Amino acid sequence: MPFLPVAAEQARFFLRELDWGGQFIGTALNPTLGNTPIYIYSLAEANKFFAAGHTSLGTLGGSSRVGISWVEAPEFVRWVRDSLQDLELAIVIERALAEAAGPSGQADAGSAADAAADAATDAAADAAAAAAAAAQSPLLPYLKQAKIMAELVHVRLLQLREVLDNAE
Repeated sequence: MPFLPVAAEQARFFLRELDWGGQFIGTALNPTLGNTPIYIYSLAEANKFFAAGHTSLGTLGGSSRVGISWVEAPEFVRWVRDSLQDLELAIVIERALAEAAGPSGQADAGSAADAAADAATDAAADAAAAAAAAAQSPLLPYLKQAKIMAELVHVRLLQLREVLDNAE
């Protein structure tokens, strides 16, 4: 697992639904329906948003509604860090994006999990370096960025839910 263990109280905190003003606004890009802002108030909603359309023109709502779940990666990471207050997830995403982009901007999606695992062990110490490296993420094609963010959000959500399930 790419994340350090958390206590049940911390898991509840990270899974909470934010109040108005703390939301993140993603965009559902759809060639037939146009762009639709999607308000995201929790990690669970972020997971659902990414799952709706992030890989190779995944579906948004099924049938012929083909589209992409779009976020600006640095803005999403900032929301995770500042609003959700999940510093570890934010750093893991930054590091995974930077690692996947590599020094020449060539993607290596297979290394995202490795970068995430490394980031979990030294998350606090590397926060500044990861933020600087994440600035290079525009070199990484968006669909690969979205796939990395979606996978890490999903893994974190599963981890936090498992902690709560075991606490009951």
